[in-house]
Amino acid sequence: MGEASVTTGVDSEMRPCPCCGTEAFHHLKLPHTEVLKCSRADCGLQFASEQLNEEDLSQAYRDVYYPSDGKASTLQFPSTPNDMLRQVFSQLRTRIGEIEGGRLLDYGCGVGNLLAVAREFGFEAEGIEQDPAANQEATNKLGKRTYRNVGELLSLSSAGVFDLVILWNVIEHLREPWSDLRQLRSLLRPGGWLLVSTPNVNSVRGRLQRSGWQQYADPTHFYYFERRSLERVIRSAGFGSIEEWKPRLRHSHHGTLRHLFFRFSYHLGISGGVFYLSRADRSPTNESLPDKSAA
Repeated sequence: MGEASVTTGVDSEMRPCPCCGTEAFHHLKLPHTEVLKCSRADCGLQFASEQLNEEDLSQAYRDVYYPSDGKASTLQFPSTPNDMLRQVFSQLRTRIGEIEGGRLLDYGCGVGNLLAVAREFGFEAEGIEQDPAANQEATNKLGKRTYRNVGELLSLSSAGVFDLVILWNVIEHLREPWSDLRQLRSLLRPGGWLLVSTPNVNSVRGRLQRSGWQQYADPTHFYYFERRSLERVIRSAGFGSIEEWKPRLRHSHHGTLRHLFFRFSYHLGISGGVFYLSRADRSPTNESLPDKSAA
């Protein structure tokens, strides 16, 4: 992708953390932006100091994820295989209980793979996807409309609340994830569940590859999370019941030794992904967003 324009922002040396307001410092220089890191011990959020503007962001999605010419991108970000998504739903059912016929919303559903698997597990599944190409593919695959945003869903879908909302490797793409999460919390029934997954900056690859790590290289990523920063962003959106979830996922191509290392890495907090489960409480703990309390 050629040189891209970015949205106008404050000088990176003076920019505060967009989540908690604490001073952020230079962490990494990337070809398309600079990564800053919050200095607050219980936050530590990493974020792009400048985000692509809407025009260049749309082009980046076409280049990286949905090339119109059918050619593969030089950056490879494959979707989660369906067999692993089935493992997720199987273990999720064990953790949160059976939700037979429950309503599920996949926020940022891409081409609809997760929605298709959710249907296999008995969910009434609906999706939101902003990218036009992915939205159309998901709609064609499911034979059901995929919405462009929450407003469109509310205007065209039957009124109701969801039992489960999932952001599967999506939160790192959002311009203000705390705002999106707050809006999504209002769509959950009392006691409904939120599942958020994201790449882990403290993973082995993240630590070793640094600026060469795929998740840093992706220009559509605006935030880079680890356990504490993801929890803080979710909590800042008003979720009071939050827990890190550690599903025991197995990649089909992993041998025994690699699988054992994969499981061990979860316990050390250096696995490739971070997963959090949260519940929509009747009395949310925090209605003021974002949290700008002093360090």
